Amino acid sequence: LVVGAEKLSMAVDWTDRETCVLFGDGAGAVVVEASNSPTGVMAFELGSEGAAWDALVVPGGGSANPMSQGVIDRKENYLRMDGKRVFKFATRTMSRSVQNVVRASGVPFDEVDFIVPHQANARIIETAVKRLKVNPDKVMVNLDRYGNTSAASIPIALSEAVDQGKIQDGNHIVLVGFGAGLTWASVVIHWEPARTAEEESILVADWPVRERLQIQAEKMRAALWSAQVSARTRVEEASMAVMLPFYTWQSNRRKQKNVDLIEPPAEDSPSSE
Repeated sequence: LVVGAEKLSMAVDWTDRETCVLFGDGAGAVVVEASNSPTGVMAFELGSEGAAWDALVVPGGGSANPMSQGVIDRKENYLRMDGKRVFKFATRTMSRSVQNVVRASGVPFDEVDFIVPHQANARIIETAVKRLKVNPDKVMVNLDRYGNTSAASIPIALSEAVDQGKIQDGNHIVLVGFGAGLTWASVVIHWEPARTAEEESILVADWPVRERLQIQAEKMRAALWSAQVSARTRVEEASMAVMLPFYTWQSNRRKQKNVDLIEPPAEDSPSSE
């Protein structure tokens, strides 16, 4: 089970209109298994451009700049983005990566049936599609409903494309994304998902007694999971409130030590006779 989940509403500054209106919360999952049939992943590409690390970053809250009152006051615990740099990187990298991975797969480009890009923003997708000279109808776009859900965007878009009949069995599809780092990835897939045997589906899904038991069990699991998440959240918030003064003190102490190491010792003044 491959899961992509994000809660970016906690990482954006809601007074910064350049970022807060772009992102959303979401989760998507895909079941992946080995297969002897000639389907699935045909080629992939991964890459990074570390020199552009600061184009999309949360400056504070990590090990290099731990959470402290100063980090919060300077809003360093929120996501910061250089929109122009990210736009140039994304449009260039997405189109180039799609070309590379399709070439590596051996599939002629005109036989690519559908593309599912990372749902970053409409202008990035439109520009990349124009550079690839692809029919927009062959590209999945759903960010108008969810915004940029980061790691969840491709799984959600893939699921919706299948549900809407835009991806059919036997299609060659391309998934392409980019993110902080700055990083990128793309993959060509021969879409031929495994089917559950009819006999098994009757036993599991269509048996009324089992179905009722499953629904009840799922409700109980969901309620338990929700209670556990709420409890963990309360504990984390309480722990943060207790530890924040210590983190602030520790950060200030570390900075003072660095200053002490940098400043040379004062020279003794000559004594007067």
